Amino acid sequence: MKQERVFGEAVAELYGPNRDPTYLRTDFDRYRRTHLDRDQPEWLGDDAETAQLIEIYERKLRERGTIDFDDMMLLGLRLIEGNKWVRSCLQARFPIIAVDEYQDLGLALHRMVLRLVYDAGIRLFAVRCRPIDLRFRRGDATPAPGIVRNGWHGDGSPAL
Repeated sequence: MKQERVFGEAVAELYGPNRDPTYLRTDFDRYRRTHLDRDQPEWLGDDAETAQLIEIYERKLRERGTIDFDDMMLLGLRLIEGNKWVRSCLQARFPIIAVDEYQDLGLALHRMVLRLVYDAGIRLFAVRCRPIDLRFRRGDATPAPGIVRNGWHGDGSPAL
């Protein structure tokens, strides 16, 4: 797989050719999916070595003119958060967002939804399973304070 080859190259660049990339992948993925703001002190402050590995990996992807699945989420988030005109276009085209299994979104998609709902005025119809697990499946983030508190009734039904 191309993604694994690029990851192996990034590991070799940072640690040398004898480091097994297998044992780094879980922490790499978790960090990349939960530390979304590269300009914040936490990006390097929480684990500078993993952040550096991510930067090398992403640079190698760009050199090949490719992105991976997580890039689709991260680049989409940056596009939505950084451009009011994008939010306006999305609101004009999609005045309502329907999300099934909201708790499975992951932090990047959750932030996209919050931005579209609260900044662009898009209405949200969200469905979750019971019992709700308030931890994201793809990261270790506490989700949805704005959605859970303001978007759900005490009985678990969505407040639209």
